[in-house]
Amino acid sequence: MRLFGPTCRGRIGAVLAAVAVGWCACALAGPPVAAKARGTAAAELLAAGQRAMAAGQPDRAVGFFERAVQLAPSDEEAQLLLSTAQRQVAEAQGQAAISRVKDMRGVARGVALRDFEDALRKAQETVQTPRRSGDFDQAAEHLRNARTLLDNSRRFLGEGEYIKCGQRADEVGKWLEARRAFWEQSAQAADQREIARAEARRSLETDTRRRQRVAELHEKARSCLADRRYAEARSLMEEILRLDPKDAWARSQIGSAHVDADLSQERLLARETAEETGKVLLDVRASEVPWADEYTHPADWVEKAVRRKGYLTGESDPAVVEAYRRFMQT
Repeated sequence: MRLFGPTCRGRIGAVLAAVAVGWCACALAGPPVAAKARGTAAAELLAAGQRAMAAGQPDRAVGFFERAVQLAPSDEEAQLLLSTAQRQVAEAQGQAAISRVKDMRGVARGVALRDFEDALRKAQETVQTPRRSGDFDQAAEHLRNARTLLDNSRRFLGEGEYIKCGQRADEVGKWLEARRAFWEQSAQAADQREIARAEARRSLETDTRRRQRVAELHEKARSCLADRRYAEARSLMEEILRLDPKDAWARSQIGSAHVDADLSQERLLARETAEETGKVLLDVRASEVPWADEYTHPADWVEKAVRRKGYLTGESDPAVVEAYRRFMQT
């Protein structure tokens, strides 16, 4: 901004030239002439200072007025104008300082609001796509930083602006809590689905192993039935029914397997009993059987003697012949 135009600069130059001429004249002339010249120069300096005041340049006017006071120390008008200019300069400097302070406060306010909004934005962005619960802890930390920034910057903010920012922080906090609750429910549901899938896989694997085992037992049980090993077959069928209570083949065969196993057991016991009895009979000593007495004195020796007598005498009695025939058949 140009403070003075060409015309103003010319006038100031003329005033300074006149002052210089006046000083020279004062030096060359005697005391009355010098005093008059200083008064003229002081008057021109006062006029220049007033023009500077009118132009809004009190700092330049102070320079003119100070030189005028030096030339005319007793001039009250010059002293009054000088004090007025100095007061305006001081006021201008104070206003400038106030403006600088205001500017600094404005900058500090802008920085505080920017940092506050950045902290809230980070808190929200952190949990847009959360992967773990630690993301919500980090978001809560950003929110705490935002509140701290707001409290530390309160002196730069108006009361209404501070309250509004606090309400915004509260809204973000509620949003984070709702977001965490939703994420935890979703994570819990996902865990339950994963558990269900794992249970289904284990159940399928168990069912596959069970069916394979049942097939193996079927084959073994049929082989045992073919070999008439009924007890072993029955045991295998019972295991089949423990694995699969609805197995039709085992349910239909286990009854007959029970019967066949019992009969086989009975036959085995009978055979073992017979063998044991035979062994006992064979163990009886021959001397304990009265073989000699039986042959020497049989119980029917009389009948035999009669028959033998008739045979020897040649009797042809039919009764004797019949008795002899019966004797021979015994």
